[in-house]
Amino acid sequence: MFDTILFIFAALAAIVGGILTISVKNIMHACVFLLLSLLGVAGLYLTLGADFVGVIQLVVYVGGVVVLMVFAVMLTSGS
Repeated sequence: MFDTILFIFAALAAIVGGILTISVKNIMHACVFLLLSLLGVAGLYLTLGADFVGVIQLVVYVGGVVVLMVFAVMLTSGS
């Protein structure tokens, strides 16, 4: 029962984060919503029992790609 609730919460985080990423105009808000979406996908992997894939999702995508996007936005002064 608890696993089902965590799965639904992670799925909603991934879906809502993805929709908000493509719908907002501010690029910094889009980066934050992309982070939410990627965390939701990692949560989905972890609740399904794919621990290695979930940790790799966290390290590579959430840790690397989002930080790279934030630095690119800061250096190009995007709004």
